[in-house]
Amino acid sequence: MLRWIKNLFVRQKDPFDWGYTPSTDSKINVWGIESGPFHRDEVGDPEVPEGLEYMLLCKIEIDGQILYNEYWFSDMDGVEKWQDHFRKKIEPLVINYD
Repeated sequence: MLRWIKNLFVRQKDPFDWGYTPSTDSKINVWGIESGPFHRDEVGDPEVPEGLEYMLLCKIEIDGQILYNEYWFSDMDGVEKWQDHFRKKIEPLVINYD
């Protein structure tokens, strides 16, 4: 259990940074929010691009592989839309990666 919790906070900027090569028609299914929102000051990461203020750690699926990834938002409106989606629905948010 501790290993699982520790792995939630491993910095993963992009799901393709692990050397994973998706198929050409890949899409990302965001299955839920694991934790957050966190303000950029709480994260303390100097690599966060300007204008992005809030982060959600989400469970995602790419080509059947389950991973965790950070998604950054410029304001709470985007965060609240994602939270609202997962409060009301069990379907994933689908992001086409092309």
